[in-house]
Amino acid sequence: MPEKRFGEDDEALVRAILPLIEGLDHRRLASDEAASRAGIDPELFNALVQVESGGNPKAKSSAGAVGPAQLMPSAARAVGMDPAHLTNPGKNLNAGALYLALMLKQFKQNVSHALAAYNAGPTAVRRHGGVPPFKETQNHVDRVLAELARGQ
Repeated sequence: MPEKRFGEDDEALVRAILPLIEGLDHRRLASDEAASRAGIDPELFNALVQVESGGNPKAKSSAGAVGPAQLMPSAARAVGMDPAHLTNPGKNLNAGALYLALMLKQFKQNVSHALAAYNAGPTAVRRHGGVPPFKETQNHVDRVLAELARGQ
């Protein structure tokens, strides 16, 4: 079989498509896909990722949260993920979306409570009957909701 080579038509097609591909936000696409698979609002999950890490796949917090979704090892385990895989950005986003879906389910789709649980843990939210009186958690919830409003 003869080797297929690019012709002028193929090169023109590549030149036409390349700016479209280069303009894509690949992190956003991965985040949207993870959210869709988890059955949650992609806009909400993207707002969370933006606040958590700015989308940085190498982000690490002093508390031990890792990756773009800033997951703690315990959160990864809660959704059946081996914490050793937290540094894989795709797996991190998938687990983060699943964990947010779990928090939304536990808190009956109350977004503020789910975001607070994502940040401070579900035990703290249950203990305080809602968003705990922790400044960091209150700021986190406010920042995610503001980011969500900006994105819509």
